[in-house]
Amino acid sequence: RGVAAVSLAGSTPPRWLRSLDLVDAMDLQIASDGHGATWVRATNGDMARFEGEALVRVMAPPGVVPEAIATGPDGVYLAARVPDESVVRVYRSVDGAWTPVVERTLALGAPLVGLAFLGVTNDRVIWLAPRVARPDGGGARTRGVAVIDPHTEAIVYYHRGADPARDGEGALPLPDEVTSVDLGQQGFAWFPTLEGAVRVGDHQAVVFGEARGVR
Repeated sequence: RGVAAVSLAGSTPPRWLRSLDLVDAMDLQIASDGHGATWVRATNGDMARFEGEALVRVMAPPGVVPEAIATGPDGVYLAARVPDESVVRVYRSVDGAWTPVVERTLALGAPLVGLAFLGVTNDRVIWLAPRVARPDGGGARTRGVAVIDPHTEAIVYYHRGADPARDGEGALPLPDEVTSVDLGQQGFAWFPTLEGAVRVGDHQAVVFGEARGVR
């Protein structure tokens, strides 16, 4: 049903942002820029920002497939992939234009076919969830998350069966089918999984499931 902007004070009614040709009956990713504009990305790849009640379409950088947006310390970030390659490019929006942040080739053991979500820390470290082709040809699956620091070439992978010797120093096991990330707690990343909430950080991945009182 679109996007609802809800006041934290709770005293004003929600402000609805809708566009039948972009967000109707589609899953959305939402971000905000430094000017307070709300950005959305629909599952078909269309991107737009709401300025007041007006919808302004946003074009993707040339030569890439836009996959995920997120709010970062410098505004809106975009994760995109190069078609038919395992190359990921991350951009940020600066004055209405996309500025490259980092480009990396992911070592996934299977073709990269998408990115499920993106997260950016206050230190500008990038967390993204690669989707890879299933070996039997039956669609795609999420393969945990990859962590990219623009200031180093190393990539750290968190996924089921992660091995620091293969997946980067500090790699930890994480269920593959994660659906989002929360980076609001300094030094930690939180993920919702079918096994419970998983907190990654301080050199460990802790599952908060039924054993810890989380139903």
